[in-house]
Amino acid sequence: MYEDSNFTNIPRPLSAGNIVTIGLKLYLSHAKQYFLLTLRAYTWSLIPIYGWAKCLALLSLVSRLTFSKLVDENESIKSGLRFVNSRKWKFLILGFYNLLIGIGILILITLSSSILIAGSRTEDVVRILLTVILFIVLAVFVIIGLLWISTKLSLANIVLGIEENIDSAKSLSRSWELTRGNFSRILLIWFIFGITLLPVLVIFQIIIVVLQSIFSINSQQAISRYSASFGLLYILLVFINNTLISSMSLSIQGVIYYDLLARNEGLGIKLFRDET
Repeated sequence: MYEDSNFTNIPRPLSAGNIVTIGLKLYLSHAKQYFLLTLRAYTWSLIPIYGWAKCLALLSLVSRLTFSKLVDENESIKSGLRFVNSRKWKFLILGFYNLLIGIGILILITLSSSILIAGSRTEDVVRILLTVILFIVLAVFVIIGLLWISTKLSLANIVLGIEENIDSAKSLSRSWELTRGNFSRILLIWFIFGITLLPVLVIFQIIIVVLQSIFSINSQQAISRYSASFGLLYILLVFINNTLISSMSLSIQGVIYYDLLARNEGLGIKLFRDET
């Protein structure tokens, strides 16, 4: 296991690889806590409204705890939970804002696609080719645009879960400010993280294949029972796998926030209140 002392004097600024490495090491040193908090969050998400608010607050807590280790505050779960719970409705409003942004983007994409489709209703080969090219260009712009916007707003939840005197709307603008000029760098961080996850995904697929083989031995005699049992087990494994990946990514998010704060503003201020 890794000790917290390994992270109290880390070099700044951090490279993309450093951020992923530190985030994963911090996760490994607190894997049980972070995994169970994320699992608890997703369990709350099954309950509408109040449960969604609790879910978002708990997810932010994982990033908050990671950040606290990096600034040598070593906040307890109890203290952090008290803080994020006090803002659970702000987290829900933040989620609503993100939903509205997503709907707005979807409407723009739909309108743009409709215009192109309307223009393609012709037998003119040149116009059809032009429409296809425009569709490709639009697809590229949509992908880049979605990545850009999601990156710019990606820290709103941790900002709301840490910083004082901030609300849901301000957390979005704060995330926008912190990520300025770091779009490609943040994408690189998540790309590296994705590569490191490949072994986990491979192991998961191997487990699925093995279990499918085991369950299928007597499937001819009990096909319905086999299908139901395997289906439930598959859902459980996917849930555990997604919880594991999410808890790891939240730990890395805490390191990203730490690095951007250090780069842009330094870390001379105390962000955690003494609640003893």
